[in-house]
Amino acid sequence: MKKVILVFAVVMSTMSVFAQDGSPKKNAQQRAEQFVKELSKELSLTADQSSKIQLIQLESVKKLDSIKAKATDGDKKAGKKEAKAVNEAASASIKAILTDEQKTKFDTWVEERKEKMKNKNGGKEKEKKEDKEN
Repeated sequence: MKKVILVFAVVMSTMSVFAQDGSPKKNAQQRAEQFVKELSKELSLTADQSSKIQLIQLESVKKLDSIKAKATDGDKKAGKKEAKAVNEAASASIKAILTDEQKTKFDTWVEERKEKMKNKNGGKEKEKKEDKEN
């Protein structure tokens, strides 16, 4: 009976590992395309705007990948600052392409994405802050 339980536990743990890593990571090009697809849907971008934003986003994603690759545990704060600067520069470049109406929608969309990410992380950042305060 113990052997059956042990085998069952091993099988279940193996399945959970495969379930977590089931989809391959997207490359920079795919992530940039996904971003433009979502943004185009939200802002009704023209073909010209989409192609320009695609280039901006691809460059941004590549820079972020580079920052992430060279970041170490002690260097994460510097990496976060650098990543924030890359994101802000990309947003500014994107806004330069948009109409005034699209800029407003873009700002709203960015805030919604930030909120979604906070919720997706399960409030981990909030918990970390609370732990530091206690």
